[in-house]
Amino acid sequence: MRYQQLLNEGGNIFKDDKGQVTTRSISRDEVPSTLNWLEKITKIPVRGNTIGSTGRKPTSGDIDVAVDAELTKKDDLYNKLMAWAATQSGSPKDWIRKSGISIHLKTPISGDPSNGFVQTDFMFYNDVDFAKWMGNYDPNTKFKNADRIILMNSIAKSQGLKMSPDTGLVTRETGKFITRDPDEIARIFLGPHAMASDLNTVETIMSALSHDPDMQAKTADARDNFAARGLDLDSALRPA
Repeated sequence: MRYQQLLNEGGNIFKDDKGQVTTRSISRDEVPSTLNWLEKITKIPVRGNTIGSTGRKPTSGDIDVAVDAELTKKDDLYNKLMAWAATQSGSPKDWIRKSGISIHLKTPISGDPSNGFVQTDFMFYNDVDFAKWMGNYDPNTKFKNADRIILMNSIAKSQGLKMSPDTGLVTRETGKFITRDPDEIARIFLGPHAMASDLNTVETIMSALSHDPDMQAKTADARDNFAARGLDLDSALRPA
């Protein structure tokens, strides 16, 4: 499932011959200069297209960047990065990897190898704005964005639908496209008066569902998933 791309947290792709990860977390104050360097290397918009907590939390395990698949072809960016990697020591695979919809780059922090390296994931989407909304980071939650996505997909499944950050909301059986409009998704999931902001966090979603007669059915899959990980979905309705 392609939305799994937004559930993975922290960079651990690049390892040495002993299996040790060769990248580190990046601090918030290191992010701007690193994004500037990435834009110089890739010649694509980076600074406004980060996903999740990058530059918002004190530290981030990696840098996630949404790339417009219509404007930038995956192979073109890969070849551009390979040309850069060829100027570095070691094998190109020490610097660049592919997986799924992503290209991973071992990135010198602030463009300077002496600062260490952070993993950058360039993820290709048909709608960058929607992907950024799906990858939303909200500091006012005790849950991860991965939990929010799991809950939204639980609701979608109960209605015969499914979501991904690339396709949007589609029918589960035929894959027919429904919408990528967050406000419309909120109304489908939560009722006619709901807004995109009601889908910001696990807490806001559960609050919006609290008087929904179909709440148990809508949250059934999420409850099983949360419980298997030792999490209590209903705690979202209690004060922190």
